[in-house]
Amino acid sequence: MTNNLTTMPKITAEWQRFEQLSADRLYEVLHFRQCIFVVEQRSPYSDLDGFDQEAWHLLLRSKGELAGYLRLIPMPIRMGRVAVASQLRGRGLGRRLMEEGLRFCRERYPAQDIILAAQLKLVPFYNSFGFAVSGSERSRPSNFADVRGRASQRSASPSTRATASEPIPGWPSSTRR
Repeated sequence: MTNNLTTMPKITAEWQRFEQLSADRLYEVLHFRQCIFVVEQRSPYSDLDGFDQEAWHLLLRSKGELAGYLRLIPMPIRMGRVAVASQLRGRGLGRRLMEEGLRFCRERYPAQDIILAAQLKLVPFYNSFGFAVSGSERSRPSNFADVRGRASQRSASPSTRATASEPIPGWPSSTRR
């Protein structure tokens, strides 16, 4: 007998440029990001930052609904807005978003550095893809870190991995919730 709570529905992935997003699809993406980042995580920030127009947008869908999202800004390559629908978390969709994003980067931007801003609690997750904390940008809120990796990397050796508990030079040691 199959347990429907643990069965993973079929997930489709699609990359779209901003100009390919219909008005309805764009509204869906912006609503999805706002619900997760601004409302759920109580992190009021300006999501409309002017980068969406030049970005690639990865949309994961399950049963026609948006299940996950990742934004990729080219040159310098920046991954961000990585998000999974709350009811589908813990099923590997975050990992699928990152794997697809890195595959896309390897194909289109081989051997280029990739930068992403990560919540400190998620740094170990990004470490598993070969990203390491970079203290070069100090303008992030105290609960975020810039992490860097390469499109050609699959994972980092344990000696090069940073963890959320390691101090980030020049950053406050406390985190907001």
